[in-house]
Amino acid sequence: MAEQYRDILKKDLYRFLLDKGLIDVEMAEYPELERKWEDITRSFLPEGVRQFLNNPTRSLSHMIYMGMAVARFRKTDWEHYDKIEDLYSYMCNQRGYEHLGEYIRQEVLQTEGQEEEELTALVDKCANYTVGLLKEQHLKPFTREAFRGLLFSLQVLYNMGVAMEMKR
Repeated sequence: MAEQYRDILKKDLYRFLLDKGLIDVEMAEYPELERKWEDITRSFLPEGVRQFLNNPTRSLSHMIYMGMAVARFRKTDWEHYDKIEDLYSYMCNQRGYEHLGEYIRQEVLQTEGQEEEELTALVDKCANYTVGLLKEQHLKPFTREAFRGLLFSLQVLYNMGVAMEMKR
Protein backbone atom coordinates (compact mmCIF):
# COMPACT_ATOMS: atom_id res chain seq x y z
CA MET A 1 0.00 0.00 0.00
CA ALA A 2 2.76 2.48 0.90
CA GLU A 3 4.51 1.98 -2.44
CA GLN A 4 1.29 2.74 -4.29
CA TYR A 5 0.86 5.86 -2.17
CA ARG A 6 4.43 6.95 -3.01
CA ASP A 7 3.78 6.54 -6.74
CA ILE A 8 0.55 8.56 -6.58
CA LEU A 9 2.19 11.33 -4.56
CA LYS A 10 5.16 11.50 -6.90
CA LYS A 11 2.94 11.58 -10.00
CA ASP A 12 0.58 14.22 -8.60
CA LEU A 13 3.30 16.57 -7.33
CA TYR A 14 5.26 16.11 -10.55
CA ARG A 15 2.23 17.13 -12.64
CA PHE A 16 1.41 20.06 -10.35
CA LEU A 17 4.94 21.46 -10.42
CA LEU A 18 5.44 20.73 -14.12
CA ASP A 19 2.20 22.54 -14.99
CA LYS A 20 3.53 25.58 -13.11
CA GLY A 21 6.83 25.36 -15.00
CA LEU A 22 8.77 24.81 -11.78
CA ILE A 23 10.48 21.53 -12.72
CA ASP A 24 11.85 20.03 -15.90
CA VAL A 25 9.96 17.34 -17.81
CA GLU A 26 12.89 14.99 -17.30
CA MET A 27 13.86 15.10 -13.66
CA ALA A 28 17.60 14.54 -13.57
CA GLU A 29 19.04 12.24 -10.96
CA TYR A 30 21.74 13.41 -8.59
CA PRO A 31 23.22 10.43 -6.71
CA GLU A 32 25.23 12.70 -4.41
CA LEU A 33 22.04 14.51 -3.37
CA GLU A 34 20.23 11.22 -2.87
CA ARG A 35 23.00 10.13 -0.49
CA LYS A 36 22.54 13.39 1.40
CA TRP A 37 18.82 12.65 1.70
CA GLU A 38 19.61 9.53 3.68
CA ASP A 39 21.84 11.49 6.09
CA ILE A 40 19.36 14.35 6.34
CA THR A 41 16.47 11.99 7.04
CA ARG A 42 18.36 10.15 9.77
CA SER A 43 18.95 13.45 11.53
CA PHE A 44 15.48 14.85 10.76
CA LEU A 45 13.38 11.91 11.95
CA PRO A 46 13.53 12.29 15.76
CA GLU A 47 12.37 15.91 15.71
CA GLY A 48 10.46 15.71 12.44
CA VAL A 49 8.21 12.84 13.54
CA ARG A 50 7.46 14.50 16.86
CA GLN A 51 6.66 17.77 15.10
CA PHE A 52 4.63 15.94 12.44
CA LEU A 53 2.13 14.95 15.11
CA ASN A 54 1.55 18.64 15.99
CA ASN A 55 2.09 20.36 12.66
CA PRO A 56 2.39 17.93 9.74
CA THR A 57 2.48 20.68 7.12
CA ARG A 58 5.52 22.35 8.65
CA SER A 59 7.28 19.06 9.17
CA LEU A 60 6.79 18.00 5.55
CA SER A 61 7.57 21.45 4.15
CA HIS A 62 10.95 21.30 5.86
CA MET A 63 11.91 18.40 3.63
CA ILE A 64 11.02 20.33 0.48
CA TYR A 65 13.16 23.20 1.70
CA MET A 66 15.98 20.80 2.55
CA GLY A 67 15.90 19.45 -1.01
CA MET A 68 16.01 22.97 -2.39
CA ALA A 69 18.86 23.94 -0.08
CA VAL A 70 20.98 20.91 -0.94
CA ALA A 71 20.41 21.55 -4.66
CA ARG A 72 21.47 25.18 -4.16
CA PHE A 73 24.60 24.01 -2.36
CA ARG A 74 25.36 21.66 -5.25
CA LYS A 75 25.11 24.56 -7.68
CA THR A 76 27.19 26.97 -5.62
CA ASP A 77 29.78 25.36 -3.32
CA TRP A 78 29.28 21.60 -3.24
CA GLU A 79 32.87 20.86 -2.20
CA HIS A 80 32.28 22.74 1.04
CA TYR A 81 28.74 21.58 1.83
CA ASP A 82 29.31 17.97 0.85
CA LYS A 83 31.85 17.73 3.68
CA ILE A 84 29.24 18.71 6.28
CA GLU A 85 28.04 15.36 7.58
CA ASP A 86 24.79 16.58 9.11
CA LEU A 87 23.38 19.29 6.86
CA TYR A 88 19.99 19.12 8.55
CA SER A 89 21.39 19.96 11.99
CA TYR A 90 23.75 22.51 10.46
CA MET A 91 20.81 24.42 8.94
CA CYS A 92 18.41 23.79 11.79
CA ASN A 93 20.91 25.22 14.26
CA GLN A 94 20.97 28.53 12.40
CA ARG A 95 17.51 29.63 13.65
CA GLY A 96 15.97 26.51 15.19
CA TYR A 97 13.42 24.02 13.92
CA GLU A 98 10.55 26.50 13.97
CA HIS A 99 12.34 28.85 11.57
CA LEU A 100 14.15 26.35 9.33
CA GLY A 101 12.01 27.15 6.29
CA GLU A 102 12.51 30.86 6.78
CA TYR A 103 16.27 30.41 7.11
CA ILE A 104 16.48 28.36 3.91
CA ARG A 105 14.23 30.75 1.95
CA GLN A 106 16.08 33.87 3.05
CA GLU A 107 19.69 32.84 3.58
CA VAL A 108 20.21 29.85 1.31
CA LEU A 109 17.79 30.52 -1.55
CA GLN A 110 18.08 34.31 -1.19
CA THR A 111 14.34 34.99 -1.65
CA GLU A 112 12.55 37.99 -0.25
CA GLY A 113 9.28 39.87 -0.56
CA GLN A 114 6.77 38.51 -3.03
CA GLU A 115 9.11 35.77 -4.25
CA GLU A 116 9.47 34.46 -0.69
CA GLU A 117 5.71 34.65 -0.11
CA GLU A 118 5.01 32.74 -3.33
CA LEU A 119 7.56 30.07 -2.47
CA THR A 120 6.08 29.69 1.02
CA ALA A 121 2.58 29.30 -0.42
CA LEU A 122 3.76 26.78 -3.01
CA VAL A 123 5.67 24.65 -0.49
CA ASP A 124 2.75 24.76 1.95
CA LYS A 125 0.39 23.68 -0.82
CA CYS A 126 2.60 20.68 -1.66
CA ALA A 127 2.94 19.76 2.02
CA ASN A 128 -0.81 20.14 2.66
CA TYR A 129 -1.60 17.97 -0.35
CA THR A 130 0.77 15.34 1.00
CA VAL A 131 -0.88 15.43 4.43
CA GLY A 132 -4.30 14.98 2.81
CA LEU A 133 -3.14 12.11 0.66
CA LEU A 134 -1.52 10.44 3.66
CA LYS A 135 -4.79 10.71 5.59
CA GLU A 136 -6.65 9.10 2.69
CA GLN A 137 -4.48 6.01 3.13
CA HIS A 138 -6.09 5.35 6.55
CA LEU A 139 -2.76 4.23 7.97
CA LYS A 140 -2.87 3.44 11.67
CA PRO A 141 -0.60 5.83 13.56
CA PHE A 142 2.63 4.41 14.99
CA THR A 143 2.58 1.36 12.73
CA ARG A 144 5.30 0.22 10.36
CA GLU A 145 3.09 1.04 7.38
CA ALA A 146 2.45 4.58 8.66
CA PHE A 147 6.19 5.09 9.15
CA ARG A 148 6.87 3.85 5.61
CA GLY A 149 4.24 6.27 4.32
CA LEU A 150 5.98 9.13 6.11
CA LEU A 151 9.39 8.09 4.78
CA PHE A 152 8.06 7.88 1.23
CA SER A 153 6.52 11.34 1.68
CA LEU A 154 9.80 12.79 2.88
CA GLN A 155 11.72 11.29 -0.02
CA VAL A 156 9.28 12.49 -2.67
CA LEU A 157 9.14 15.98 -1.18
CA TYR A 158 12.93 16.21 -0.91
CA ASN A 159 13.29 15.14 -4.55
CA MET A 160 10.69 17.69 -5.67
CA GLY A 161 12.59 20.36 -3.76
CA VAL A 162 15.79 19.33 -5.52
CA ALA A 163 14.06 19.42 -8.90
CA MET A 164 12.56 22.86 -8.26
CA GLU A 165 15.86 24.39 -7.23
CA MET A 166 17.78 22.81 -10.11
CA LYS A 167 15.28 24.43 -12.49
CA ARG A 168 15.48 27.87 -10.77
